[in-house]
Amino acid sequence: MAAESIRATQREGTTVNLTHRETEALDALCDTFVPSLAFEKDEDPALFSMSAADLGVSGRVMQALDMIEAAKRDSFRFFLRLLGNPLFMASVSRSASRFSQLSQAQRERVLQRLARSAVPQLRTAYQGARSLAMLHTYAANGTPESDALLSAIGYEPELNPKSTAPHIPITKIGDESKIECEVCVVGSGAAGSVVAAELAASGH
Repeated sequence: MAAESIRATQREGTTVNLTHRETEALDALCDTFVPSLAFEKDEDPALFSMSAADLGVSGRVMQALDMIEAAKRDSFRFFLRLLGNPLFMASVSRSASRFSQLSQAQRERVLQRLARSAVPQLRTAYQGARSLAMLHTYAANGTPESDALLSAIGYEPELNPKSTAPHIPITKIGDESKIECEVCVVGSGAAGSVVAAELAASGH
């Protein structure tokens, strides 16, 4: 195997090391779900012209892989390796080329076949990949590109500013410390929170 194909790729903010081939497959996969499209004069170019690559989708997907359980992450990476395997690709397309080497139309046909595959694991892999790509296309904000896309679909996210209230000082309690109280509520579940609220309302 060529050295380039096994070189690990780690994007900023992630701890997952994808191989070069896995990264190629992921980039192509995201761009297939979110391609750059032609648009009419009366249409917003932000909605059609920006691809997943323009929006940094694959990088956010890599960050998401850090946060899912290992078994699902390994399954997704195996799916990426399949897309980079010419023998597998020959079984789902008319070409023995890697997924990343196919045209947009060819890649779309491959995904359509995977979506209807008789193999449930392949259907699951397709659905997971589509969900990740679309989620990290339309749920992201904070960059000029993603903000332009959200504006184009008429969505204005509510950004919660950081609190400017001063921190409450914490008193350290040692072995010799003594605490006096009128009531002690142990636990903050459904019952405990109700009791605490009633006591607070009555001045305790």
